[in-house]
Amino acid sequence: MTFLFSSELRRLLGRRLLRWMIVLVLLCIAVSAVIVYVRSDPGPGETGFRFTDMNSVWQGTSVPLIILAWVMGASFVGSDWQAGTITTALTWEARRIRLFAAKVLVCAAVVTVGYFLLQLVLGLTLLPTALAKGSTDGLTAEWMREVGGVLVRGSAIAAVGSIIGMSIAMVGRNTGAALGVGFAYIAVIEAFVRGLRPQWIPYLFGDNAGVFITAQPLDFPEVGRSTMESGLVLLLYAVLFASVAAAAFRVRDVT
Repeated sequence: MTFLFSSELRRLLGRRLLRWMIVLVLLCIAVSAVIVYVRSDPGPGETGFRFTDMNSVWQGTSVPLIILAWVMGASFVGSDWQAGTITTALTWEARRIRLFAAKVLVCAAVVTVGYFLLQLVLGLTLLPTALAKGSTDGLTAEWMREVGGVLVRGSAIAAVGSIIGMSIAMVGRNTGAALGVGFAYIAVIEAFVRGLRPQWIPYLFGDNAGVFITAQPLDFPEVGRSTMESGLVLLLYAVLFASVAAAAFRVRDVT
């Protein structure tokens, strides 16, 4: 399993899409840091940019990173089907469930680490603005624990998103299936449910993700779940999608 994991890890890290995603995010971070620095011009009696506001910044930037994690997971599996790499991999690792499990573990691990690193880079790029034109007051141990929780929970949701994306791509045998389902769900299904079936809101991915990452269930009264309960719902979705994908991969023809 170790060899299989390392092999899949090298394949994922070697993908051009992953590299371009990292470059794109870093470019956005750099541009955002410059804009914040230029526009932060506190007047008399004003504080300017407070570094303690990074809590809200990290919560807000979790959404695009989770979407990118979904795309990364979908592409990781979808490109294998389109290029015929799945068939090649099965010639030296015939145990399909083992191969799929390695892909899930690799994708979740890379997404988790990548989420952490990119968010830390964002914080470091905004720190000079707080030092020069704002304030770093309030960086207590309690604040560190709070933002640490935000980053851990955000990385967990990103990992869940990548697993669901790659599971849909495994069933659909291409990247477009996962991207299409994801867009339809976010743009249509969740909006439809909120408007016409509000009793189903506690089961929506987006609302449970909001409760989990903010750790403030009172901001999502329609969900009616605690932070831990919403996290377990998201984990259940990841397990269900992965189980269906594994079952489909186990029995289907790959030629």
